[in-house]
Amino acid sequence: MSDHTLFTKNEGGGDVLIVNLYVDDLIFTGSSEKIFKEFKSSMKKEFEMIDMGCMRYFLGVEVTQTSNGIFICQRKYANEVLERFGLQNCSSVSNPIVPGCKLTKDVRGLKVDATTYKQMVGSLICLTATRPDLTYVVSLVARFMEAPMTMHQQAVKRVLRYLRGTTELGLFYKREGEENLVAFCDSDYVGDLEDRKSTSGYVFKMSN
Repeated sequence: MSDHTLFTKNEGGGDVLIVNLYVDDLIFTGSSEKIFKEFKSSMKKEFEMIDMGCMRYFLGVEVTQTSNGIFICQRKYANEVLERFGLQNCSSVSNPIVPGCKLTKDVRGLKVDATTYKQMVGSLICLTATRPDLTYVVSLVARFMEAPMTMHQQAVKRVLRYLRGTTELGLFYKREGEENLVAFCDSDYVGDLEDRKSTSGYVFKMSN
């Protein structure tokens, strides 16, 4: 129901097998070593397949599996993006956007090459798969792909400079960790809150 390349199988006793396909590559996970062996055996009977062991790299995502959990990142891809746009040796910054920065259409600004701009933004969009810290600013600069100006390109380059110093970051799924979503809200939030004056300090927690 989530994706036409994602398949699940529920076994008796609560065990589950999850299989994901991408062209001729296949990855799977589940809750039991027994169903792993059964699945691999049944697939090899029908198709010529190679078992490459535990997943370490898939579609640009690097995967490290330990007894504590699973860490995923896109370090290699991030470095390739920086090199592609000639920023592999740039100085890094501590945040992806200047605090308080407000991007507008800037109709009186200088136009920049839209094709290059779209390539830069598109590359950053791919990185948000493992870098939620980039999601806000990438969604912001993506709004101006139709007619990018100098100020928009400068904002994208700042994101790349931030990326230069944070290529090692990713997502860590802790084994038996807490299943809470924690979100922060800035002072521009205008929701139905009793105290609007201190919205910059609100933290929203949602349990599973």
